[in-house]
Amino acid sequence: MHQATVIIVVAVMVEAVVETLKLQGEKMSWDRVTAIAIGLILAVGANIDIFVLLGVPLKFSLMGNIITGLIISRGANFAHDILQIAYNIMKNSKV
Repeated sequence: MHQATVIIVVAVMVEAVVETLKLQGEKMSWDRVTAIAIGLILAVGANIDIFVLLGVPLKFSLMGNIITGLIISRGANFAHDILQIAYNIMKNSKV
C-alpha cells in the first residue's frame, strides 16, 4: 500500500477510536462501555485485526486487535463505513 494511503487509513482509524472513547457530556454511558468491552473481547479473542486485512503491518499486533475491537464496538454500519473508506482509498491509489 502506498505511504499516503497508509497515512489516510490510519488517520481515519484514529478519528474513529477517539470518537468511540469520547464521553457523552460528563457522564459515562454504560451502553457504550458494554459495547467497547464486547468489541475488545471479540477482536482480541478471535484475533481480528483490520490492519492485517488492509495489509498494514504493525509492530505490536495486539494494538491492531484493540483498535479493531473499538471499531467493532461502534456497530456494523460504522465498521462497514470504515472498511468502505479504506477500500476506496486503496482502489483509487492503485489507479
